[in-house]
Amino acid sequence: MSVKIDLQMNRLLLIGLGLFLLTSLLGQDKDPTTWKAFKKQAEELVTKRQYAKAALAYENAYALKTQRGDLLKTAAEYYMLERDFKNAARVYASIIDNPKYKSVKLDYAQSLKQSNQYEEAMLVFAALLDSSKSQNPKLEAKINKEIMGCQFALDQLEGYDVKPYGIDVAQLDFKINSEMSEFAPFHVSDTKLYYSTLEDGNARIKSSTWRDGDWTSGVETKGFGAFKNKHFCNAAVSADDTEMFFTICDEDQVWGGLSSRCDIYVSSKKGKAWGQPKKLNTNINYEGVTNTQPFVITTNNSQQLFFASNRPGGQGGMDIWVATRSLDNKKTDFDEPVNLGPNINTTENEITPFFDELDGILYFSSDGHLTMGGFDVFKAVGEGFSWSLAENIGLPINSGADEKYYTTAGISTEGYFVSNREFGETKTSTTHEDIFTFNILPPHYFVEGSIMDDENLDWVEDAQIYLYELKEKTQDRRLLSTKKAIGGHYNFRLLSNRNYQLGVEAKGYSPNIEFVNTKNESVYVQEKNIKLFKSDTDGAVASVDSDILPSKAAAVAPAATLDNPIRETKILKKDLTESKVMADTAVKEPFVLGAPAPAVEKVKEEVAVKETVSKPFVIGTPAQTTKLEEPTRVIEKVVA
Repeated sequence: MSVKIDLQMNRLLLIGLGLFLLTSLLGQDKDPTTWKAFKKQAEELVTKRQYAKAALAYENAYALKTQRGDLLKTAAEYYMLERDFKNAARVYASIIDNPKYKSVKLDYAQSLKQSNQYEEAMLVFAALLDSSKSQNPKLEAKINKEIMGCQFALDQLEGYDVKPYGIDVAQLDFKINSEMSEFAPFHVSDTKLYYSTLEDGNARIKSSTWRDGDWTSGVETKGFGAFKNKHFCNAAVSADDTEMFFTICDEDQVWGGLSSRCDIYVSSKKGKAWGQPKKLNTNINYEGVTNTQPFVITTNNSQQLFFASNRPGGQGGMDIWVATRSLDNKKTDFDEPVNLGPNINTTENEITPFFDELDGILYFSSDGHLTMGGFDVFKAVGEGFSWSLAENIGLPINSGADEKYYTTAGISTEGYFVSNREFGETKTSTTHEDIFTFNILPPHYFVEGSIMDDENLDWVEDAQIYLYELKEKTQDRRLLSTKKAIGGHYNFRLLSNRNYQLGVEAKGYSPNIEFVNTKNESVYVQEKNIKLFKSDTDGAVASVDSDILPSKAAAVAPAATLDNPIRETKILKKDLTESKVMADTAVKEPFVLGAPAPAVEKVKEEVAVKETVSKPFVIGTPAQTTKLEEPTRVIEKVVA
């Protein structure tokens, strides 16, 4: 009897042990059911850099343990890291009134700004400013900049940025863009486009061909076989498609953007494939820092390499640098790079440089200048360490999200940029980047002509031409663009209803200036041939300063009513009057492209655009109208 009982007991123990083991094994695959399990799941997801899923797991943990507000704080931080600004703002809003988490107010305001909730963001920024009580000047300066950025965005949305042309923005379709991120478009020709993608979680360079009115699905570039488990991205290709500069980044798990350690390489094409990548010298690839996003131009017999790096000796964060090398010997290394200086670089981050050789304009992205969102696209003219003040190019290129990789497509009126913005029904999240196209619509206005020797009327081929916008009231000027005469000829694209000055200088000649205006909007192209007189001494006619030469100041047309580039702006919104910084203090700010002119009256007129002026847009899919665009074929004039 006792033997039977022992056997039954042993059988029950074995069954119980088996059920316990089975339950334990099955439990490993089950979803978490306790707040601690959700928290553990979130921490594991963070190690895999799956930040959006981690944020959701932290929210689930909080739902089961509402005393732990820190779980929501952590969730919001990971939403911000994932650039899911709407969800970040939503979560921050639930803890913002808790004194225990007052440190999140700046991030909360930033999440509101980057989800286009500008007025709400200004209120939070202003409250932060009021509570700082001048204890942190750097923080106050940052908050002031963010408030001004919100005001700039509101002015853009309310139509104060007057453009005599429309800009169509379109998203490249699913053959290029995916649910992951696509970035770094590089236009080689009207039939070939390089870009980078994270389609499989690793950065790769692909190329697409224009066929039957559309871009084909991207094909991964051949070559680079010797480098395994690396990220390849940010391709910049020579005009003849035989040399590629690009970035290789170390990353054990998933792509980390600017957090990845990167260096710049170059490869030459061998048949249809790219050859073994060669790492550029230590002048470019400074040890232990990130060196990335190359862009190369070739002029005469030299090469200039623009790139972004967080190396020592900069203004702070990621800066833009430029280095030069001679092409007399293909083995010549690049010289020591030059930092582009404080007009371009800030204490924050400047990235994705592109130099438009046709117009002599540098485009780049920054989160350190005055922005509508996070990273905005800016432009400046100059060279080396000397550049004009960076100008925000405004809507519809920039938005409350991040805009990067602005580049033109052979001509200045068409091109690409990258954004994580929401876009109609095709892109409903800000958590990944897509490639967009832009097309500046007619009317366009141009001035063109020749630079000639006064004695023999020969073309002066090495002349430098500077284009300025003139302001009658202040008798000063703003440098817009500079370029060399090609074969003695030049051309510039102009805006309507403006006064301009052309400054010309060349070695062995006295400088000269001419004037042009676009008051007659029915004249699209004006010819201005400029003569230069031989001289033993060279005089500078053009620079980035704002002075008009006295000898020609009287030639400015009386009708020129343009705004002073240094103007007083009061950032006053309906509920901000109690904010000590903006209610009573006028802030001097540099002229920013698109900023509102004081005391203006807006007048709209319909413009019939001639079909002979327009040009089909062939670099992307048919344009869509975005929420941020101005109505096309309508000009808003500003009149004093």
